[in-house]
Amino acid sequence: MKISEDLLALKTQPAPALEQPQEAQKKDEKVPTQKPKETKKEEPPAEKKDQSAALPQTHLSPQEVYNQAYADYQKGSYDLAIDGFSMYREQFSSNPLADNALFMIGECYFSQKKYDKAIEELDELIVSYPLSDKIAAAYYKKGLALVELKKNEEAVAVFRLLITKYPLEDEAKSAQQKIQELRGKK
Repeated sequence: MKISEDLLALKTQPAPALEQPQEAQKKDEKVPTQKPKETKKEEPPAEKKDQSAALPQTHLSPQEVYNQAYADYQKGSYDLAIDGFSMYREQFSSNPLADNALFMIGECYFSQKKYDKAIEELDELIVSYPLSDKIAAAYYKKGLALVELKKNEEAVAVFRLLITKYPLEDEAKSAQQKIQELRGKK
């Protein structure tokens, strides 16, 4: 598949230094600014973390990048999917699917059982895109992640907030069921 090959080639290329900070940076990441090329040699090639801060530019359309990342997610290639969705968010942040890409990053981390990271991404979605159609789903998935972390009281609080803010959404009904399940476990 040509798109998949292009994305894989882009992901394995050494990334150029970024000229300006990206809005999608996590709070604890340092934003690179015009680093000399020598600093790139210091990064271990096997280290994939924080590469999203320096993703290469792509010649693919926003929809192609998103579709390939989603295909990677469906295949269970969560690290590739995270890279693709991160690339989408950084390079096409004004496109309509930027909030969905962030939600999908949270989904990937959840699928990898990295619940703390999933919660971080879902919180970023909730804060950065308060009018997103993914907000109710983000609250629900955050609640599920908290349950997995055995933080049931926090999960119940998130589920209640979801029910209060979005009572007509399907996720609110699911949240009500989860609250009943959690209360039954006591």
